[in-house]
Amino acid sequence: MVRPGLLPVLWAALALAVSACGGDAESAKRPAGPRAVLITATTVEPRTLEIYEQVVGSLENVMDPKISAEVAGRVTRVLGFTGKKVKRGELLAEIDAQDFEIQSSSSRSRRSARSWASASRRTRSTSTR
Repeated sequence: MVRPGLLPVLWAALALAVSACGGDAESAKRPAGPRAVLITATTVEPRTLEIYEQVVGSLENVMDPKISAEVAGRVTRVLGFTGKKVKRGELLAEIDAQDFEIQSSSSRSRRSARSWASASRRTRSTSTR
């Protein structure tokens, strides 16, 4: 005879073996192999794709442009501003014309004085020989 504690273990083993056989009706209908995957198709149409990204940060300028005037003077009109795109030689500010005339005449008088001094040195050096 079978021991009394062994009988429930045998019944559990038998129930497990019967359930693992997979003899249900659904498994018999399914074909063997990998499961089917649903696939859909659509017509391809070109379109513009816009991507936006918001970030927090700071910008550092890699170029350090130098802006200078050829003559000193009082600025009468400013045409440029921060962030404006400009090209080389484009007018950014105007200087008072009177200041420019004063500096131009001063430069001309200095040049003429230098040329007079060099001419006088040349005449002295040729006359002493």
